[in-house]
Amino acid sequence: GRAPNPRRTWVDLAPHMLGALQAACPGSHIDWDSLHLDFDLHRARALFAAIRADGRRVECEIVTDHRDTEPRNVRRLTFNGLTFDIGGFNDAQGLFQARITTPDGEEEREDAMRQLIRQFKEGSSAVPGPMALQNLEWMLGILARAPRHPDA
Repeated sequence: GRAPNPRRTWVDLAPHMLGALQAACPGSHIDWDSLHLDFDLHRARALFAAIRADGRRVECEIVTDHRDTEPRNVRRLTFNGLTFDIGGFNDAQGLFQARITTPDGEEEREDAMRQLIRQFKEGSSAVPGPMALQNLEWMLGILARAPRHPDA
């Protein structure tokens, strides 16, 4: 029921998608000159090229959206035309789980945020500091180039 603000939706959901890009293309960087944005209502859409460590380009599209109907949070990532949707559902025990739809089918697994929190409580981290910092820099770099919103 919150007022539409695509910048808030980006901050809430984009780190997951940027993390997937980091995992799929380690050592890559964003070609900031290729960035195109479409932020409207709750939806934030970023199109850009990621340059891999070997110099190859990966055309990326990240879409984040919040809806008042199911699915409430939309996370979509497209690499070179292959689309991956990350959604969620509550299992029989009421625990939030991830549903990942890929070009090869659908997979259900434990929510990644729960896994990260559990690891942190145990004194370890699945995400090294430099990778987490890069994720934050990418998320904020895109946000800095996004149109301002009246509520921002």
